[in-house]
Amino acid sequence: MRTLEEDKRATRAIYATCLAALFGFMGIGVVDPLLPVIAAQIGAEKWQIELLFTTYIFMMAIVMIPAGILAANRGNKRVMVVGLGFVTMFALFCGFSNGVYSLAGLRAGWGMGNAMFFATSMSIIIGLSTNLERSIGLYEAALGLGMSVGPLLGGVLGAANWRYPFFATSALMAIAFILTLSTVYEPPGGQSRKGFRDFGRAMAHPPFLGVALVAMCYYFAFFTILAYSPIFLQIPALELGLIFFAWGLCLAYGSVFLAHKLLDRHGGAWTVKFGLSAIVAVLILLIVVPSFWGRVAIIIASGLFCGLNNTSFSTLAVEMSNAQRSIASGAYNFVRWMGAAIAPVVAGVVAERWFPTAPYLIAGILVFVGLLGVWLTAGQQKTMTMPH
Repeated sequence: MRTLEEDKRATRAIYATCLAALFGFMGIGVVDPLLPVIAAQIGAEKWQIELLFTTYIFMMAIVMIPAGILAANRGNKRVMVVGLGFVTMFALFCGFSNGVYSLAGLRAGWGMGNAMFFATSMSIIIGLSTNLERSIGLYEAALGLGMSVGPLLGGVLGAANWRYPFFATSALMAIAFILTLSTVYEPPGGQSRKGFRDFGRAMAHPPFLGVALVAMCYYFAFFTILAYSPIFLQIPALELGLIFFAWGLCLAYGSVFLAHKLLDRHGGAWTVKFGLSAIVAVLILLIVVPSFWGRVAIIIASGLFCGLNNTSFSTLAVEMSNAQRSIASGAYNFVRWMGAAIAPVVAGVVAERWFPTAPYLIAGILVFVGLLGVWLTAGQQKTMTMPH
């Protein structure tokens, strides 16, 4: 049993980890309102500017599994600190970049650092917590807040100069690096020998793989909305920042409150079906609604269902796995982020070659296919409920 002083130390470590998670998730959305500005100033086409998302997320997906193995064998804190250091460095370098390909390459390094952080942060939260539900709720709130503040930071500072948000993010990550180094510590009994075979066995479990593949279809749609909509709307950075700030607030509410309420009441399978159906409806509306402000309202409201899906898919994937939770989480993150990685560049290509709403059409078809997959496997998932 821990002493009062040990409890205070663990609480400080949990808060520091959640603050670092908030800053880390800001990095995903900080470029969102900057895409049109960067494209105009450095002369990039739509598909080229979308590489800023694709390289970032692709590297995050690839590194997630080796980062998890390294953390299991060498310690979570070591990997987390190195990851935060990489994010700080690459975000700073992005601010000095002058070409779309160099910027995309630096974003890949940024994604590598983020993978090292996110592969370890949840393990530290779980290992140090005495009230797991409260700690995970705090962590989810930090992620949602980061997703909302990132576009706002990008929009406000990017209205002056597109380089400023990168410098600001680097400064915030440096603060997170120092706090983590001085406050966070390794949970007792956290290390165990793990390798790629453990992830392979997790992926070979059919119910888990099915949920992960459906999540990959959904995350394709999620990042089509997040990464392509700023180019589709064609408005200044500040206005885009405010729109996606509102979207992020809806995302946070959906992740923390709505998802938990529906998961408790209806279980994981029902909640996933509802969430996917809502995303299909959102994508259809973005195609057929001609009004600019109508599309803005739809994009903002979509954050609610995106947050719902993010939490319910994570819950369902881990619970459907027969592997230990850290392994299941790493394997699931790898599959879902692969869908997210290809979405932005695909959206840029099809929008240029077909018509402006084509990315939403492709995303809607993929989510609908995923929804059919969930219905076909409903018998395996009908007993799923929100874990406590």
